Order: sequence, then structure tokens, then C-alpha cells
Amino acid sequence: MVNGRKRVRIAIGVVLLVAITVGVLWAVRSEWKRSLYEQMYGRIKDRIENISADQFVQGFAFQEKTEQLDIYLNNQLIAAYCYASHYPKPYIAPLCTPSGLVLTRPVDEHNVKDHPHHQGLFLAYGKVNNLDFWGNRGQTFQIRHVQFIDKSISQDGLTIDIALEWINAQGQAILQEQRTLLFTAFEGGYKIHFRSCLKACSEVMLGDTKEGFLAIRVADWFREKGGCGLFYSSTGKQGAAAIWG
Repeated sequence: MVNGRKRVRIAIGVVLLVAITVGVLWAVRSEWKRSLYEQMYGRIKDRIENISADQFVQGFAFQEKTEQLDIYLNNQLIAAYCYASHYPKPYIAPLCTPSGLVLTRPVDEHNVKDHPHHQGLFLAYGKVNNLDFWGNRGQTFQIRHVQFIDKSISQDGLTIDIALEWINAQGQAILQEQRTLLFTAFEGGYKIHFRSCLKACSEVMLGDTKEGFLAIRVADWFREKGGCGLFYSSTGKQGAAAIWG
């Protein structure tokens, strides 16, 4: 009986020791990954900030598909602007690195249960005349792509000018938008300059809300919670808790 209890205590001790060891190793691994990504972020940030004008390179191309514009850099797909007429709002997905690594969560309206209105890189606002253009899946109002004003490639990069309308439930435009996406490339990477100009068609009230304006839904592996991503603000804050609000 004594030997049995002793064996049980030894077994419990071994289990606890293994659990503690695994926990320590996981913590060390997580801290190592965090430190590695902090170093990578610092190098990338310094590199982007110190780019001179003569370091920018060309290599862009685009291909028009049905209600979609694919954007390529050096023959690699890096972005797709999707604007089907039944979409609640246009979005860019996938958004990829120059090597093709997908940074955005797959867009699947039927299977995504966690914030399905988060689709790639998008622009919206949650309270425009009390209409929620941010989470407007299944609604009759939408941000509608009207037409391309310009699609051109120059020494500055790839420019896409787009006309859009923010439509209410009665089909009336309450906002007109001109959106400009400028893709500029440099050795090993690229930047997107995103500009939006909104013009009210009549009296418009933008209410107080946390839902807006520019957003991106990253892939699960790239998230801070449960993934390996790290958030940094333009003022140097680190982590979602410090940045949010």
C-alpha cells in the first residue's frame, strides 16, 4: 500500500515536472520569437524610413478580371482589389509579401464566424447617418464601386484611382468617395499609399464610434493573440492593449 502511494506521488511529481518544463520552454520560445520579431520590425522600419528616391524600382503590372483587379510585382501577385456589385464594400485580399506570403485572412463569407465583415484591407465607418457601413453584411446599404478613374504605371509606381459611392437603404448616394492607391516598390519590399477623399451629397453626420476608418484583417498566424505578430503604432507603442483606444 505504501509502495503504491509512493509510486503515485512519484508519477504526479513527474507529470508536474514535465508540465513546468514545457511551460518554461514555451515561455522562453515565445519570448525568443517576440525578441526576434522586434529586431526584424526595427530593421524594416529603419530601412523604409531611410529609403531615398533613387532606391525605388519598378516592376508592377495589373490584370483585370471580372469585378477584380490583380496587382503584380515582379510577376508575383501581391494584392487583389475586389469590388463585386453585391459586396457590402470593396476590399483588398489577398494582400501578400513580395515573395507571395499571404498576410490577410481568407475571405469566406459562409465559413468565417469571427467578425466576417473583416475582409482583407478595407475602408469603412460604423456610423454615417446612423448607418453601419463597417459591419454592413446582409444590409441593403453599401459602399459601391462606381468606376476606375485611372489605372497607370509610371516611375512613381502603380496608381489606381477609384470612384465610389456610399449608398443608403433607398439606393441614394450620401457620400461620394475618390480613393487613390499608390503602390511604390523598393528593393525587397513595397509600400501602399492609401488616400480617400469623401464628399457629402447632402447633410451627413459621422457619429462617434470606434468602428473606422482603415482596417486590415490579418491571417490567423499573423495575429498577436494566438499568432506570432506584433503590433506597433506610429508613436512607438507596442501591443494591442497599449495601442487600442
